Amino acid sequence: MAKLAARVIGAFFLMLGIVGLFTEHAFGMHFDWLHTTMHLLIGGWGLWASVQESASQSFNRLLGVFVLALGALGFFTGNLFGLMHLEMVENLIHLAVGAAATYVGFVLTPTATVRKTRSGRVLQ
Repeated sequence: MAKLAARVIGAFFLMLGIVGLFTEHAFGMHFDWLHTTMHLLIGGWGLWASVQESASQSFNRLLGVFVLALGALGFFTGNLFGLMHLEMVENLIHLAVGAAATYVGFVLTPTATVRKTRSGRVLQ
């Protein structure tokens, strides 16, 4: 599940980064150079991480916490301390993606496969 989530989130952020290369306003969001660069980097990271389970789990955990914090901060400061402009739509998207990624990264962890050998030893 973590690999699929990393792939979907990575593709979503990559798409937002590509849109940001061509316009400053779309879908009720504002795309400045920092926001666009972050979207492109996060998108590439997500697609890269989706190849391996442990990398995708780390991606979901780190991105989830970061984007949740970004979404929460966006409600208190509209320009993130002068770094990038945040619209209400962006705050809601950040909270939704952050909640989903955090859930996948921390709650939906892969379970170990339990096998018994001929001697009765349990392998995990």
